[in-house]
Amino acid sequence: MLPNRNDQGGDSYRYGFNGMEKDDEVTNVEGSHLDFGARIYDSRVARWLSPDAFEKTYPSLTTYGFAANSPIVLLDSDGNVVVDPDGNPVTYDQDEHGNPIRDSDGNIKWSKNATPDIKQYGEAMLLTSEGTTVFKEMQDNDRSIHIHIAKSKDDPNHKRIKKGTGFALGETMNDAQYKNIQAGKKYKDADDDLHFNEETGMYDKGELWNDTHIIISEIQVDKISNQGKEGYDIRDKNYEMVGVSVEEGVHSVQNSFELSKTVVGKDGKHHETSDYFNEQDGKHEVEAEGSSKKAQTEYETKEKSKKQE
Repeated sequence: MLPNRNDQGGDSYRYGFNGMEKDDEVTNVEGSHLDFGARIYDSRVARWLSPDAFEKTYPSLTTYGFAANSPIVLLDSDGNVVVDPDGNPVTYDQDEHGNPIRDSDGNIKWSKNATPDIKQYGEAMLLTSEGTTVFKEMQDNDRSIHIHIAKSKDDPNHKRIKKGTGFALGETMNDAQYKNIQAGKKYKDADDDLHFNEETGMYDKGELWNDTHIIISEIQVDKISNQGKEGYDIRDKNYEMVGVSVEEGVHSVQNSFELSKTVVGKDGKHHETSDYFNEQDGKHEVEAEGSSKKAQTEYETKEKSKKQE
């Protein structure tokens, strides 16, 4: 790419190759670098600036190559996973009742485009019928739902979760919010892309949520599971992964959040008040937490039964 060889449409257009947002701060050459979410792409040499997080999964491929060096045949949607041009979803083998089929070692057979993070997340979801139901809703949803499991303290996703209450294990966010985290930037109010609905009193998700990201900190999961909890016989890593996976899975398919107290006016519409509102009491949180606890109870019951056999 030669500097200054571009159209005269102005500086307001932010996107380039594959519809990805330009990151011109790297070299100060317009369009030379594009933010795919997981990695930065150098369009001048058709290479990533950082190695593939899943290079061990594809040992025969260069870790810096784009779309397995076959950009006409393959797509690389976010710098993480190579999928076919039709964007086929991740699937797993199921029996006639929709339950996952496991091999002799207890492993689920996933489609080839399943990343290690998706497999780990899916394994936790499919341990219970409640999780399986939520996971299927995620697969059938119109949104593209991306799964990221942080395994390092240096991972920006872990840092984001760690900034919370100290007991948080995961979070669900839209594409702009996720990209800001990866770039080390703070949230912008406009990036929430939530819009108050006067008919329902809820905040509806906008287009930025068409790409939804679930982030989970495995470090936090390990920390909480090792602490134990009085009254629970089963308090292992799976117990915590089941809980956070289901909770964030529910959030990923919800269309609205309840973020404030409202009153219905004479016009029949909802109006926000200045009264204090605890977001944990919101309908979206109550639904997600209820589903999470149901899955954990189911998992705990199954594990107790195994121990008694």
